[in-house]
Amino acid sequence: MFKRRERRPAESGPYYKQRSWQLSAGFLAVVIVVGGVVTLLSGPDTTAAHANAAATGGPLAGPAAKDGPPRGCRPDASAGPAQPK
Repeated sequence: MFKRRERRPAESGPYYKQRSWQLSAGFLAVVIVVGGVVTLLSGPDTTAAHANAAATGGPLAGPAAKDGPPRGCRPDASAGPAQPK
């Protein structure tokens, strides 16, 4: 019923003529070509532009008030009337 697999004989000849090497080289070539196409078609890098862009529209985006907490923050009432400097 179950037949034992026979071992394949070792491939002879130069390495570049061996089937396993050819399949590996073909796979790497496909990965490199697909990576190049994706890189070329993706356009300019927008991730860096988003990372360096200033925050706009948030509660803390405006200028800070000179006396008191930033706009949108509530003062801590448990700190008392004056805090030590």
